[in-house]
Amino acid sequence: MESRNTARNGARYLVIALMWLFLAAVVVQFYFAGRGLLSGGGMVLHQRFGWSIAHIPIILALLAPLVGLGWRTTVLTVVLAVVSGVQPYWVVLFRGQSLGALHIPLALAVAVLSYVVAMQATSTLRAAPDSDALPEPPRPLLTADDPPIE
Repeated sequence: MESRNTARNGARYLVIALMWLFLAAVVVQFYFAGRGLLSGGGMVLHQRFGWSIAHIPIILALLAPLVGLGWRTTVLTVVLAVVSGVQPYWVVLFRGQSLGALHIPLALAVAVLSYVVAMQATSTLRAAPDSDALPEPPRPLLTADDPPIE
């Protein structure tokens, strides 16, 4: 049983490290976009790098529940996977149309979600570094069992 917990904790650390690396890759992708637009060098590097990292959140969404990162982190990672999965296809589908401009706010959403997911996963790990159980959702402030407030 001890080796199972050790393996799961190791996998947890690996997935969280991959989440932070994905965030770093998103920052690099913003740099490549700016470089392509402002230096006149073209968008080839931005396009190739974007396609190469676009599907990493899908892997993270599959791994998050398996390594016990909690339900919030798992849900946020699924949302990140959906947004980052749509984002590169958006510009292809709507090239030359007004809707194509939403590629940039979607990129910002990917960046913000990546940060939130990485922070949430890290805080989950800090809360229970050696625990095999998933963190419980927060208890409501008032429940039906509480005495009435007078």
